[in-house]
Amino acid sequence: MKALILFVFFGLSYANPLYPYERTAVFPFKVEGFKNVSFQLKSDQMRELQKSLIGSDVLIANINEFMDKFIQNTDALFKRKNMDPMPMPEVYEEMSADILWLIPYKGFIDMYYGSLTGPSTIYRKGDSIVSYDKDTEYLRLKVPISFKTLQFSYIFTVSFPLIFTSHGRADGGVTDLDMNIAIGVNFVTGLISLDEYTITNSGHISISFHTTGLLPNWTWNLMLNACTALLNGYILEILQSVVEGTLTSAINVLNTIIQNILNA
Repeated sequence: MKALILFVFFGLSYANPLYPYERTAVFPFKVEGFKNVSFQLKSDQMRELQKSLIGSDVLIANINEFMDKFIQNTDALFKRKNMDPMPMPEVYEEMSADILWLIPYKGFIDMYYGSLTGPSTIYRKGDSIVSYDKDTEYLRLKVPISFKTLQFSYIFTVSFPLIFTSHGRADGGVTDLDMNIAIGVNFVTGLISLDEYTITNSGHISISFHTTGLLPNWTWNLMLNACTALLNGYILEILQSVVEGTLTSAINVLNTIIQNILNA
């Protein structure tokens, strides 16, 4: 039976490109959030699949090659749907500086026309594993994912009124942003569910400012401190929406695998 499942996995990976948003799922549903997500399947279908899997205490199929092909199709979908680059929200933050170390003075930085490039560079980071435990009657698909490249850019205005106002471009990137997702099939309850969605590493952000004029030295750290945390939060929010689509795709793939096994 392990050979049968591997055959299904690799057969699907080399089939026509899989675009989950444009096909009819075997068991249609929509992911609305990342917590307490579950979907009821027909018990007779689940029992048939369960019978086909009971061949060893724990069935573990390494589906790295399948997931690589699947993610390649997902990456192409991001680009085809104009999801890469993605718009970034405006960032406006007030700043305060002590002029001549005596007089507190307020300014601001306004970052706009932002975009994020690289959501389509999602890839599998580590082994993707499907396992079935006969004792607990549970099937699980776990996929560690990351992004090869995440770059952002903005136009910005920085100003301390009556002292200076300057304009320029901000460029930066995020590295080492890692996530884990896991989807489970419970044959006792007949549910497909999201077992795990975790950001295992929120990554490291870097920013460079390029201005049209000279800025006082004391403004650079103020600008970095004002923007870094906000930008990192915005990028995580955007990528969560990307992962939601990827998660929907992964669940659809799992159902495709189920249907192929049942029809084998």
